[in-house]
Amino acid sequence: MSALWQCSSAATLVLALASCSDDAAETLDVGSPPIDLGPAFTTSFFRDIKTIIDGRCVGCHQAGSIGPFDLTDPAEVARLAAPIANQVMTAAMPPWPPDNQCRSYRHDRSLTAEQRALIQTWADEGAPLGSEADYPGPLPGDGGGINADLELAMAEPYTPEGRDDYHCFVLEWPSTDTTFVTGFGMEPGNRSLVHHVNMYIASPLVATTYRTRDAQAPGSGFPCFGGIVGTGINLMGAWAPGSLGLAFPEGTGIEVAPGSVLLLEIHYNTGPERSGSDLSTALVTTATAVDRRGAIIPVLGTDWPSGNMLIPANQADVRHATSFQAPFSQQALAFLAPWLSGQPLEVHGAGLHMHYLGTRARLQVGRSSGEAECLLEIPDWDFNWQAGYFLEQPLAFDPATDRLDLECIFDNTAENQPVIDGNQRAPVDVNWGENSEDEMCIGYIYVTAR
Repeated sequence: MSALWQCSSAATLVLALASCSDDAAETLDVGSPPIDLGPAFTTSFFRDIKTIIDGRCVGCHQAGSIGPFDLTDPAEVARLAAPIANQVMTAAMPPWPPDNQCRSYRHDRSLTAEQRALIQTWADEGAPLGSEADYPGPLPGDGGGINADLELAMAEPYTPEGRDDYHCFVLEWPSTDTTFVTGFGMEPGNRSLVHHVNMYIASPLVATTYRTRDAQAPGSGFPCFGGIVGTGINLMGAWAPGSLGLAFPEGTGIEVAPGSVLLLEIHYNTGPERSGSDLSTALVTTATAVDRRGAIIPVLGTDWPSGNMLIPANQADVRHATSFQAPFSQQALAFLAPWLSGQPLEVHGAGLHMHYLGTRARLQVGRSSGEAECLLEIPDWDFNWQAGYFLEQPLAFDPATDRLDLECIFDNTAENQPVIDGNQRAPVDVNWGENSEDEMCIGYIYVTAR
């Protein structure tokens, strides 16, 4: 676009004409009607758009990261203005799966209607760059952030195999005293490969089991397609590209006993432009004591892992639901978090987990009065965007009177089948299982004593 057509007012055109040669001035028909320049530009990249891009997008979309193009380059953003506008107007980007009508969450990375409209206007106006001096800085609240005091790195580099490789790594917990995790994050060694990471704490009772699995598997770590589930395993958190790390609510944390190990379950996604090896590091904030010890409690149908969660082939809208209610919820707490047993609780965070066939899911607290309060709802499930969400305000939960309701909806028709290694699967009967081509329906809550 020429400098002339970037003018913002007719006065600028007058100045441009004043610099013309005398011959040009003599041929100007001053009696002609005024030239219609159209509306002035109301947006520019540096003043209006870069603040949004830097605050919500470049965590994934930068050189060497998992995003498919580099949005740290203003020229590249301007070139992609139209598709970027389309993605934000349809709410496909930046990804924010929760339904905010359910509840408000910390570190909300979604865009407001005004921000989306601003990007669309900028694209419609031809994506003018403007002046770099007008840049106000990134949007606040861009995913949290932690000041890690503990860094635990993989022992040696690992080279993923296949398009989707789920691999686990055992990291020795260094403290000889009881410690509390108060925040977590990741520093991927190869950002283009690391799709997401789940972090687990294996207690001293089972740590040797995973050390043995690691030692017996060739190379670094061991295969763990489908994750790690079992007695003595506690989920500590999940990380996905774009996250700066998340802190647990102030004054709370998850206990780690001496002799435990940290297990990193890393999903590697490879391709023609995503290859090489990875040497990632877990980032952790710790404390020697907290006001309230927290726990992540799973919610699922107790008979589902036994093969009682059938999702028949070629059927849509297959529903599976369960409720945790007294006395079972109290018994579950006594087993999973005995220090919380018999106490009124506060729910500080929630998460949901399904595989490829999931379409929507909801986790809520049911009151004895018959009322229900939503904790987390994902109305358009995407296997690639799973995370935990901390509530803006904790929700009271009394295991003696309240219940937890979980519902998952699946679609096993041909149109909703996953593409594995370039081939779309044909519909088959699916049941509970640890492989991603099986299915799960799990809710998670992060709780403390009230």
